[in-house]
Amino acid sequence: MRSRRDWRGAVLRSAAVVISTVGLAAGIAAAFAPPAAAATGPGTGPGTGPGTGRPGTVRT
Repeated sequence: MRSRRDWRGAVLRSAAVVISTVGLAAGIAAAFAPPAAAATGPGTGPGTGPGTGRPGTVRT
């Protein structure tokens, strides 16, 4: 049986990996997007930052 702390660490690690993956995907999509689409503005800002999450910084 895992302790509550073990579960919390696993959940935080999973969340960090998911956030990093989403941020990476957003960055790749932005890099390959046509300049005209990037210039439209709405919705381009959010989602660029979450890729900074570093799974290695999560302490269990």
